[in-house]
Amino acid sequence: MFCLGKYSFRNIALILLTVVNVQVSHTAISNWCTKFAPMLQNISLQLIPVLNFNSDEWHADETVVIIQGPK
Repeated sequence: MFCLGKYSFRNIALILLTVVNVQVSHTAISNWCTKFAPMLQNISLQLIPVLNFNSDEWHADETVVIIQGPK
């Protein structure tokens, strides 16, 4: 969430506490980002060539869309 630029370390700590009842300090999250960001970047660089962004196919897994009442 931090690497996407949407949340601060303090906001991520609050989300973890609110959603999954896990209390962690913003400093710990900062340390995790410092430690694991290079590893995740290497993995993402390996996956990018596999992805086909020009495909016209859509895939959905167990998705239900409700529009004005009916499914």
